[in-house]
Amino acid sequence: MEQVLNYSPISTEKSFEMGGWHFLLLNTNVPGCVYGKLFPESLEWLESQLKNIQNKPVLIALHHPPVKINSEWMDKIILHDPQPLLNIINHYPQIKIVLSGHVHQEFDTEINSVRYLATPSTCVQFKPENPEPIVDKNSPGLRLLTLYPDGNYTTKIERTDTV
Repeated sequence: MEQVLNYSPISTEKSFEMGGWHFLLLNTNVPGCVYGKLFPESLEWLESQLKNIQNKPVLIALHHPPVKINSEWMDKIILHDPQPLLNIINHYPQIKIVLSGHVHQEFDTEINSVRYLATPSTCVQFKPENPEPIVDKNSPGLRLLTLYPDGNYTTKIERTDTV
C-alpha cells in the first residue's frame, strides 16, 4: 500500500502535525492473522515521538482497537497484548484520542481521560455486544472528527441512506 498510496493527498508519514494536533499512526497488522499486534520497535518509536511532542494534543490511530469492545467474538481479534501500549498512553496526558476501525461498528469509551473511538465500516456492520457475529441492519457509515487547536474536539457518526 505504501508504494501505491504515496501521492497527494495520501501520505505515508506516520507522525505529522495538522491543525494544532499531532497525529501518530501505528501499524498493527500481523500477516495472515485477523488480530493485531504492536511489536517492541513500534512501541519504542511511539514513546520517542511522544517525548518530543510536548503539549500539543495527540491523536493515535491504529486499525485494531486496543481496548475490549464488549463483544465476545470480536474481543478475540482486537489488539493482542495491549497493555504495553496502554501503559504508554496513560503516561502522556497530551493524548486525547485513540482511533481505530476493524470492528465494523461504532464504539466510544473514555479511560483515564483518553477517548477510545472505533468507527463503523463503509460496508457491512456487526451488531454490537453480541457473543457471535451477527450482521447489523445499520447502514454503512463513518466517523467525523472536528479537532480544535486547543485540544477540544467533537465527533459524530454519519451513515449512508441505504443499507
